[in-house]
Amino acid sequence: MQNPINAIDPNGRRVYFIGGAGNDSDGWNYIGRFKSIWTALGIKDFRRVNASHGKMGDIGFVGDYRNREWKSEFGVAGPVKIGGVREDKQYQRALKGIMNDLKKNPLKEGEQLNLTGYSYGSVLQEHLAIGLADKGYGNNRKFSTSQSDTYRIAATAKINLDNRSMTMTPHITHSDWLGTEFSSATSPTNVKGSNAYNSNKQSFYVHMYGSNKAMLWGIVSPDIDTNVSFNVSNVMKGQSFDIEGTVYGDKFPSNETFITDTKGNSLFLGASGADGSPYTSLAGDNERPMSSFRFKVLLNKNDTFKGVNYKGKNYSPNQWNAQFQKLNPQDGNVQSGKAAK
Repeated sequence: MQNPINAIDPNGRRVYFIGGAGNDSDGWNYIGRFKSIWTALGIKDFRRVNASHGKMGDIGFVGDYRNREWKSEFGVAGPVKIGGVREDKQYQRALKGIMNDLKKNPLKEGEQLNLTGYSYGSVLQEHLAIGLADKGYGNNRKFSTSQSDTYRIAATAKINLDNRSMTMTPHITHSDWLGTEFSSATSPTNVKGSNAYNSNKQSFYVHMYGSNKAMLWGIVSPDIDTNVSFNVSNVMKGQSFDIEGTVYGDKFPSNETFITDTKGNSLFLGASGADGSPYTSLAGDNERPMSSFRFKVLLNKNDTFKGVNYKGKNYSPNQWNAQFQKLNPQDGNVQSGKAAK
């Protein structure tokens, strides 16, 4: 078949499934039974991915790539790498097939991308998940200042510039691994920080971190780390204040940082695209640059946001935020304010 994707049911949540060695060629029809299981669990858009080397070839693939991206053979000096999984023809076929299908039939904004497989299929999907993440595929939504949008970690820092105080509130997200009740968990965000006052400048630091407890039932779920460090100065009530700072951390997944006034009006501080994958980017508390900002916030008489002055030009809140909303969260090169001045 030229197209490795078979769409069985076009309605409902979507899952891409790869069968075991030989692609169910022995007549057991277990792929049909898996489809029935996913449908019963609420995933009705079951898409079979045909990517098989033949039964023995699939068994060999598992032996080569079950625990690594490279296959090797022993030489005089020990194991020698002789080929990577990304060079494998069936890997390439499945990756291109899923990507082409997503382009032709995009997920709805905020819809989760689900991959699953049986035996050999689960090993291939493991590598495809990394490959798709590297290509920027994941949760399909735009950058936003809405606190009702989907997120993995989030926290709110309530700042009072009059009494120079900061109160931090962690958020909680509920997630279902594979988009169903197959593995369901509540994942809290942890948050800590500090603030200080020096002359005309108030300084704030917030570190938020947390993991997806539903992923693999929480067995392997590294923390996502994000740090925000910023200063507020030249505060003139009913007129303006200056704000500058940086956001840094794992740089995966995508991130948006914004401020909100007492009436719920928001202004973006920064945004960054997903760079890497959950398997390569999350270990440790990283300090990768994610975004930076430096501008003047214009205020109404009641201290709500009137707009932004950046490099001498005034922007309304909608004009300012539109610059961030058009950026692609799936692009790992997105890093707003690389040279904020």
